[in-house]
Amino acid sequence: MFILASGSPRRRMIIEQMGLAFRVESSSIAEAEISKKYISYNALRDVQVISQPAAMVEALAQSKAEAIFQKQAGHVVLGADTIVVLDDVLLEKPGDKEEARRMLRTLSGKTHLVYTGVSLLAKDFSTTFHDLAKVSFNPLCPYQEAAIEAYVNSGACLDKAGAYGIQDRGAALIKSIEGDFYTVMGLPFAKTRKLLFEFGFLF
Repeated sequence: MFILASGSPRRRMIIEQMGLAFRVESSSIAEAEISKKYISYNALRDVQVISQPAAMVEALAQSKAEAIFQKQAGHVVLGADTIVVLDDVLLEKPGDKEEARRMLRTLSGKTHLVYTGVSLLAKDFSTTFHDLAKVSFNPLCPYQEAAIEAYVNSGACLDKAGAYGIQDRGAALIKSIEGDFYTVMGLPFAKTRKLLFEFGFLF
């Protein structure tokens, strides 16, 4: 049995697109405890500065997978985690609509980084990797302001790192993307699917 150790509807959608039979079992880990090894608070700027985003996202993905694998050792478990970084600052899920509005305005006219870590665990093998995509937002102009306002008012911004989802109306905020669209969505499609094929889970 293949288990997706994530409650994210976006990751579930991606796994379904791969044509893989699976079940979902959300993992509960102390993310803050893991993340604090890689994050420092800059009081002057009032921001969370991240030093090793790739290492952090891999550690989070692996911890999620391990939490489920310890209970389901006879199965194959995939864990994943996604973070958004702008100029070494970690952009987490906004606490409310006003914070989301500020976050999206800050991203506008700039290019930020999206890291997604993936960890695949089974009895005879384990592997963890990350993928990186660069996302550029439209400049802050009347169109972008209107797009931000409409998106914030929809409420879709509140459960996503960076306050946007590339797969929904948040796409209206984006000028271009360099890398895998699905990495921004929450699970790198090409790399993950190739890995699953190599271990005999596809075709």
